[in-house]
Amino acid sequence: MASISALLSITLILVFGAVKMFSQRTLKPEFFLILGTLCIVLFIAVCCKNKSVVMFSDDIEYYYLEKNIASIYYSPDNILYAGDVSSGDLYRSTDGGIAWETVFRIENRKGTIRCVFISNSGTIFVSRGKSGELKRSGNKGKTFETCLKLSNNASVVWGMAENRKGWLYAAEYSNIDQEERCAYIYRSKNDGKDWVNIYHDPNARHFHFIAVDPYTGYIYAASGDGPKKASLIRSADDGDSWVTLGNKNLDPKIDWQFTSVVFTPKYRIFGEDEPTQSDIVRTADDIHFEKVLIPDGPERHNFWSWGRIDKRGNILFGSYTQHAALRKEMEGVSATANGVIFLSRDEGTTWKKVVDFGLREDHSGTHFASNVKEGSWIYCHMEEDGKSLKIRVK
Repeated sequence: MASISALLSITLILVFGAVKMFSQRTLKPEFFLILGTLCIVLFIAVCCKNKSVVMFSDDIEYYYLEKNIASIYYSPDNILYAGDVSSGDLYRSTDGGIAWETVFRIENRKGTIRCVFISNSGTIFVSRGKSGELKRSGNKGKTFETCLKLSNNASVVWGMAENRKGWLYAAEYSNIDQEERCAYIYRSKNDGKDWVNIYHDPNARHFHFIAVDPYTGYIYAASGDGPKKASLIRSADDGDSWVTLGNKNLDPKIDWQFTSVVFTPKYRIFGEDEPTQSDIVRTADDIHFEKVLIPDGPERHNFWSWGRIDKRGNILFGSYTQHAALRKEMEGVSATANGVIFLSRDEGTTWKKVVDFGLREDHSGTHFASNVKEGSWIYCHMEEDGKSLKIRVK
């Protein structure tokens, strides 16, 4: 910090000197070269201090962060909380992700924190991969206690949501083998202190997301894996009852293994997680579903791992590649567009690819995007190279 202050002081002195020489008509062209070089050095020094690299295009800007974080969430007072990728630690940042402090170290510090969620009351929830539990903190992370035991000791809460009444919902996910039956949804009416199971699909493996439509109050959840286990369900009464909107038996044209959702005033827009043809699907009435983005060729092997909409209605969907695309590449089929981000400015009618990371490893790309709050920034974990980034639409 001292070196940056010194560079800034020298720059200011040169600027004042330039003004004085200009007034005395003694300013030489070489002086501009020195001043410009110093300004460039100062900019690089500030970027290094902030430990970020800025990238931008006509549509977006994004920064790589040094901290390798996984699940990320904005609190109601605009503080970022994030889980460590490998240690099980929980971090906090008050400056937009430049500096992080450790809030809490969970015992048995193995496994990625796959869920960080903060209720509107400020209560923090975290769930670590293969821990079989959800933890709760009512004192801003000073202490945590187990508030929910899942059906499987190797399960994790992958997604949470809150409705207009302040009731909380948690969806269970497990990843041991294909024979699991951990597709449970839980509800709490007292800010996560007590939970009850309100739904179980005995034919599904687990749930990929649960979300509340802010325009209708309806709750949506999607299960998987595979065509026989994947379905989309909805509750119009706060989780008391559920209806199946779609599966392969109801509509074989759609691959119902959804992993992400975005709500607009008119549409529900879903990202698929089907190994051979991952599309983006939209519905206006929960009866008729249409594919609004069908990427060409090997790009269809991307998983749409997250979707977000900012305050101006800009929609981003991010993906990561997986083994099917790599197998195609081994067969001689080009699969260069791996780990991409698409943008829509018109509720999903048209799409533009705004980032292509060109990543080559299985499951490489952006994961576990944060909620959207201050400045429309979205924070994501990058599976490859131990990076994280924040991104927003211009």
